[in-house]
Amino acid sequence: MELSERKQKILKAVVDDYITFAEPVGSTHIAKNHHPELSSATIRNELADLEELGYLVKTHTSSGRVPSELGYRTYVDSLMKKYMVSMEEVARLKAEMEHKIKELDYYIKEVLNIAAGSTNLTAIATSPDFSGGTLKKIELMMLDSFNILLILVTETDTVKSRPIKLKSPVDFDFIADLKSVLNTQLAGLTLDKITKQNFEVITEQLGGNYEAVANILEFVYSTINEMNENEIYLSGETNLLGLPEFKDVAKAKKFLELIHDEKKIREILKNNSKGNVLNVVIGNEQDNEDLDQLSLVVTTYKISENVTGVMGVIGPNRMDYSKVISSLEYLSENINTLALKAPENDNNEVNKNG
Repeated sequence: MELSERKQKILKAVVDDYITFAEPVGSTHIAKNHHPELSSATIRNELADLEELGYLVKTHTSSGRVPSELGYRTYVDSLMKKYMVSMEEVARLKAEMEHKIKELDYYIKEVLNIAAGSTNLTAIATSPDFSGGTLKKIELMMLDSFNILLILVTETDTVKSRPIKLKSPVDFDFIADLKSVLNTQLAGLTLDKITKQNFEVITEQLGGNYEAVANILEFVYSTINEMNENEIYLSGETNLLGLPEFKDVAKAKKFLELIHDEKKIREILKNNSKGNVLNVVIGNEQDNEDLDQLSLVVTTYKISENVTGVMGVIGPNRMDYSKVISSLEYLSENINTLALKAPENDNNEVNKNG
């Protein structure tokens, strides 16, 4: 049954206010706050009709009404007012989407989870080495006068974001000028070529609010340095504890200590990586007492020609090498597509009609 315009208005009022206040809505409330042109008696009759038709539910004999599932569905499909998103909200949402969708760390960790799950062993990886990669652009998003969101975008469209809390307030003109100078001085440089001297030049060009400039540039510099450092990621670190080889408590403890020693794992991956060639090292071949009776399958993954990382699987000598090798080959070959897949509507205009 199609509702009359008056019933639609009353139903909308009930749903709107129930969503806002979480209290049953009565005829007097609607007459006072929404439709003073209607009497309480008229509204009461309409509420009774909407209840009989299944759009509303009366929780108690003397209470007001609340929406039923049919009432919510009708509201969503045809009654609710379209929410107009402001440009500031669009920018914030876009930044969050880019961070979640294109944050490379997320994809590396997800790939490691797949590797650990498919082999039932422990997967390890370094974060990508961006030192040879190019900085594409720098975005500075003003959240309020004391809070800025820094976004670094590389040539591969990988995003690194970081919030900055300022010690002194700034305005939009200041942020726009700073962003312009940063991009003029830094965009197009490889990360390993960006030094403190670059930031000294930027500081001289800007002048003015020195404290805020220094505050923001410190974060930009440290974030770039973070992108040049290789983090270690782990997945499935307890998978091996269920294997017969690790029933010995001392052996299990030694293994767990090893994989949580980032310095040792970083060295092991670096020393056994053979560029584009997948490498299998078994037991004592590694000449490393930390890896006694352990085997390692390691390969390189590539984000771009200049941005690569290392990933591998570690386990007992009695591992299913065929399965481990095929899994790593597939994942390393496809990680570039997975990591760099981006929304296709980045350049779409915002619908001004909401």
